[in-house]
Amino acid sequence: MSKNIFHIRFSLCAALLLGLASAQNGPIVSRLTTAKFSLMKGWWGSDHDASTPVNFKYFKALATTYGITMDTFNLNTSTAPLTAANLANYDVMVWYNVYRMYEHFDTATGNRIQRWYENGNKGLACIHQCVRSSQTSAGTPWTWWINMMGKDYIDYAASGVSGPVFVDNEAMATIYPPGLVTAGQKFTWSDEWYIYVGNPRGTSGTQMMWTTADSLFTGTYKKTMGNDHPLVWIRNFDKGRFIVNGMYHTTALATATGALRAFADSSFIGQLRFLAGYAGCTDSNYTEYNKKATHLGTNACVTPRGTNTVWLTGNKNGVKLDAFRLSFSQPGSHSVEIFNTSGVRVTVRHGEGTREYNFAEILKPGVYFVKIMTPGMKVPFSHKIILW
Repeated sequence: MSKNIFHIRFSLCAALLLGLASAQNGPIVSRLTTAKFSLMKGWWGSDHDASTPVNFKYFKALATTYGITMDTFNLNTSTAPLTAANLANYDVMVWYNVYRMYEHFDTATGNRIQRWYENGNKGLACIHQCVRSSQTSAGTPWTWWINMMGKDYIDYAASGVSGPVFVDNEAMATIYPPGLVTAGQKFTWSDEWYIYVGNPRGTSGTQMMWTTADSLFTGTYKKTMGNDHPLVWIRNFDKGRFIVNGMYHTTALATATGALRAFADSSFIGQLRFLAGYAGCTDSNYTEYNKKATHLGTNACVTPRGTNTVWLTGNKNGVKLDAFRLSFSQPGSHSVEIFNTSGVRVTVRHGEGTREYNFAEILKPGVYFVKIMTPGMKVPFSHKIILW
């Protein structure tokens, strides 16, 4: 099998040199509808008797609408879902109003949950009251849980009070589809506003999702966290994915309509998508590698690095139309296809051995996609280029 080396030349005065060795843009597929989810409630405070069943039903129904496999459990009835055998059935565990776990968990249960999470590349979400746990029933601090949260719960600023919730830029692209929300966009509803021992922003692996600003509240409200008051954050932590979500004290999101309902639904599904992860090539020794891939997909790693090498030389702004060249420097057949952003193929080349191509037929500046195939590849190599 011959090895082909090809070059895409953006500019002779190269300001940027990239190779496939640093590529991290292989295909990934969401595991949202293939992962198995468990949704649990338990031991909630009496002030949540009205909201717990409404929100729990909302979470389950929304998951079903999106084709998500989600089983529900009430830990008040049985803690069997937390045995090692039952935990092994699930890729993601979502706790909603699982309150003061240290009164119900023993050290062995905490250790089982930790092993399930760490050894299985799992997702775990804590929604509302589960933020209030930092010890086991034996009185031993659950250090792993404290570290996983990033910052531990300490108090609440107010309950049943309406206030603003801002979309944070850090987790926006991870949680929401393009164009749905903008960074800093504000939504308002009535909820309980938790206070933490500090702000987790900047903690390793952490991305902020929602915040509020203490200065925008009036009346009885403890203003201790300032105007970057964390509400929800996501974390890549300890071989898995974790979410702290202090909201959902009320049923405001489950019963919302219009833009708020669209935001609420997308927020919850986006969190589940993050927790489930992505299938793709997780091995950086292959050209299909994508750093966002969390689970190795079937036949995801196809082309070993070194079989083919591509060099992109130019600057970050792209390449002039009349300077765009593509050259192959090794024996063997090859093909080149170039597509516009609508997926329409604008030109194609087929050849053998050492060849250089220009593309005088491309007359319009814009974004294009180059797809290259050589005998050393099982799947084509694709790359976006900007022509100006």
